[in-house]
Amino acid sequence: MSNADWAEIEADTSAWLERLEKNRTRAGELLAEKGLTIHQATDILFSRIAESGVVPEILLTPEDEYDAWFRAKVQEALDDPRPLIPGEEVEAYFAMKRAALSARIANGEK
Repeated sequence: MSNADWAEIEADTSAWLERLEKNRTRAGELLAEKGLTIHQATDILFSRIAESGVVPEILLTPEDEYDAWFRAKVQEALDDPRPLIPGEEVEAYFAMKRAALSARIANGEK
């Protein structure tokens, strides 16, 4: 490899590391607001992938394609003829789910 090749690799690596650090910092701030560390979030992501055998679509799809897919899913939900569920009922359901998960975490369960 020539010096120019190495310089290009170094520049690409430097830009990648800068982007990584910026994203890590921002992600860390957002996760902290939810009471999580980057390590915990990474563990959750890897565990869910390993346990489900499925990689989240958002990680594999270009942003514009994911946006189109997401919008189609939202429209599908809006067009659903089934009766609506009151917001209070949904909030109570997810509060129950969060409490159960918190209890499992407190007991050291997965």
